[in-house]
Parts: sequence; structure tokens; C-alpha cells
Amino acid sequence: MTIRKTTALLAGGVVLAMAAAACGSKSTSGNPPPQATQAAAHGQLIYAESADNFENLMPLITAGNITSTANLEIRILPRPYYIHPDLNYHADLNYLASEPKTSTVDGKFTVTYQINDKAVWSDGVPMSWKDFEYTWRIQRSLDPKKGGCDGILSTTGFDQIESVKQGDSEKVAVVTYAKPFVDWQSVFLPVFPAHLMDQKDPVKH
Repeated sequence: MTIRKTTALLAGGVVLAMAAAACGSKSTSGNPPPQATQAAAHGQLIYAESADNFENLMPLITAGNITSTANLEIRILPRPYYIHPDLNYHADLNYLASEPKTSTVDGKFTVTYQINDKAVWSDGVPMSWKDFEYTWRIQRSLDPKKGGCDGILSTTGFDQIESVKQGDSEKVAVVTYAKPFVDWQSVFLPVFPAHLMDQKDPVKH
């Protein structure tokens, strides 16, 4: 078993705050420990995982598409939805401000994601609609001539999206599908940080 120190890309440190609240010991005075706050959530998370070597941490390609990588990254990279024990999708309201809204605009299926105002990457950069746009762009096609990457394992769902645009603020991503995609909640699982990964060249993603 190997242990890896991972600098987490977390939405506002919410996961760290939850861990601090869950693991804090009782006060010797009999009073409960002070509630963990978002401002106090910082540092590193250390995960133990049963893998001898992590060849690649990019889950969209063969080298990084292994269970050990997935086990780590599901705790690090944000996603609008998680599948709960009831086997249903539930919105992550630490990352989003509210449940995504669906509508039909000009006959096309549209999903609007309102990102939580406090959601930031680990380097303090606010999460924004650009992360959604980048995540779509690198998975929409396997054809480099169309801006895609032939090393991506799947384009399912992303290839049916027509556009990802900013809404009324940088915290709003408006996703428009060229044709309806019934499993739209499984798209953008996860969302990648555009400001760190976007090299404006699909070959380099």
C-alpha cells in the first residue's frame, strides 16, 4: 500500500471543515468543540490507497482510468452531482448554490448551474463557468481537427452539447444540448480547473 500526500482542489475547503468537525475531540470543560469554519479549513489531505504506483492522474485516458486514481480524485475534484446510497443523483450544494435548473430554450434542452459563491480551487481561484466550458471542450470529440483529443476514452454526453456559456455572472454556467441527453446528470463528473489545465491545445490537455 502506498500513501500519497495530495494538495486537494476543494470547493472552499468544505471537505476539510467536515473532517475537522467529525474528528474533533470533546472539550475537557464539557463544552462541545468550537464548530469548524471555512476560514480554518486549509492544509493537506493524506489518503492511503492500495496501488504500488500511480502512473497517471488524468482519469479521461487509459493510463489514469484505474480504480485507485478514481478513489482519490472523487474526493478532490468537484462534481455537480454524487450518487448516494439510495442510487439517485443528489446535487452537491457545497459546490453548487442550488439544484441545477433545466429548461427548453428555442427548442433545445438547457441546464443552468449556479456555482456556490464561496467555491474556490485550492489556490484560491474562484470556480467559474470557465471550468465547465473547459471540461466540455476536452471531451466533446475524439477528432483533433474538431478541437478534440483522440486519447479521450469517451465523449458520451459531451458530444451532444452545443455550447457552454456564461450566464448572468461568472458563477453561472449555461449548458445547451444540440439534442436532449437523458442522463445529463452524469455529465461533468468531475469538473476540471481551467486556469490550471487549459493549454489552448487539445494535444497538450
